Amino acid sequence: MRGPTMTVLKVWLLAMGVAAGCDPGESAERTELDDPEPRSAAASERPPEAPAPAAPAEADEPTLDHAAIRARVAEKREIADAYAAGTLGDRLPERGLLLVDPTPAEGSAVHFFLYAGAIEPGEDFAALKAAAGSDGRGPRTILLGGDDRMRPAIFDAVDPGTYTACALVAGPGDQEATRVIEEVAAEVEARAGEKPLAEQIQEASAEVERRLGRPVEKLGFDGITPRCARVVAGDDTPSRIVTLGA
Repeated sequence: MRGPTMTVLKVWLLAMGVAAGCDPGESAERTELDDPEPRSAAASERPPEAPAPAAPAEADEPTLDHAAIRARVAEKREIADAYAAGTLGDRLPERGLLLVDPTPAEGSAVHFFLYAGAIEPGEDFAALKAAAGSDGRGPRTILLGGDDRMRPAIFDAVDPGTYTACALVAGPGDQEATRVIEEVAAEVEARAGEKPLAEQIQEASAEVERRLGRPVEKLGFDGITPRCARVVAGDDTPSRIVTLGA
């Protein structure tokens, strides 16, 4: 069973471009950290561009708060499980959440984008990153990979109104690296608490590439057609669920 440290570590490796080879220069919502939004997404929602893997930084907070990250991971997983079981109740409108389901999402990772207003964000990865919502702000983004790639993204702090949600589903990815990441994350989990999370991420990143004997192959979203849909989020649960078909 995955512990919170293992989950968070894998999420950060993915977001920093080590786990799935995602371009370190891309902004990514900690998959669970699902949303680091700046206030456009869990806080705000567009994390600053991630620096190199060796120097991970919080997407929307000045320092890494391990306890807060674990709590968010657990909450988003619990909501996703409730959605799958049909037992969501009113938690989405009560908590101001928007759930984006990319069904089906067969692939190594899913990159989600959320914009204010009804817009036409474009037809490729570059266009989605460059597009702005009706509020003039860029997209709030969430990157989900590994075990989380099959579950919906959950955006925080979504006020009632009209939004455009999009998702890009990446291909198979670096399978060998995925296996090594699982091994390293499990080892880190076994000694969780010994070091700050930021230090664990740095060391795990280096260890993953050491064992592979090469850099992790980059996960590409270029050339993939986005799935988009508009939604009018209100005070009821159905209005806060967006399903993006293939």
